[in-house]
Amino acid sequence: MRRSVADSLMGTIQTLENMYPNFYLMDENKMGYHDYTDDMGYDDHHLNALGVVQLANRLDSLLQTLE
Repeated sequence: MRRSVADSLMGTIQTLENMYPNFYLMDENKMGYHDYTDDMGYDDHHLNALGVVQLANRLDSLLQTLE
């Protein structure tokens, strides 16, 4: 997906956060300014086992904050 399309789509999705209290957009790519190292990726578009550990920990932390 092109970044211009992704940016527009993320804006649309973020409006859902205001409509639905249990909806949350978790943007781990951050338009390429993420903190995943090359060692955490299977390729440019997919995480490997190391990257999944970081993502799972972040997701778990998020879930712990929800009621």
